[in-house]
Amino acid sequence: MEEKKRKTIRVVKNLNDADLLISEIREAMESIRKEEEKLNKDISDLKSNAQTTVDEFVEKIKKDVDGIFIYAEKNRQKLTQGKTKTVETLSGKFSWRLTSNVILTDEEKAVVTRLEKAGLKKLINITITKKVNKKLVSSRKDEIVDIKGLEVETAERFSVTPNKVKLSEKEVEMLTR
Repeated sequence: MEEKKRKTIRVVKNLNDADLLISEIREAMESIRKEEEKLNKDISDLKSNAQTTVDEFVEKIKKDVDGIFIYAEKNRQKLTQGKTKTVETLSGKFSWRLTSNVILTDEEKAVVTRLEKAGLKKLINITITKKVNKKLVSSRKDEIVDIKGLEVETAERFSVTPNKVKLSEKEVEMLTR
């Protein structure tokens, strides 16, 4: 077991000694403050420099994804032969995927009224106020085709995934168009 180091304590013998120690404490505190300020500035500078570098990489990746997308869209039929939505290469893959449905409503109260008139009350959430049940509408979009002001939108996303890279959520977003 290690021996504990003994701290040397300077015991004051009079008021002048106490004043001298207080002065030394103040100087030590000022030194700590200066070191912390220097450290914070150094950290800030490092973060700023790193962010600049990261931003350059992000911009490069976005341009590269756009370049792959332009090629892939132009040659989609040949690449997929109408059978697949994923194209694999030696370095990774790129793919097209449909996004989740997004329910768009304008003037929700009017849409609720139209749904009621169309006999589609099951598509309405009743809380304190009546609202469109967007989750249910998404799964029953064929029933709302004629309801003005309500539509289900689905988009296609294109993404690139390099091999042997574990991607964070932020990186996945960067690689998706």
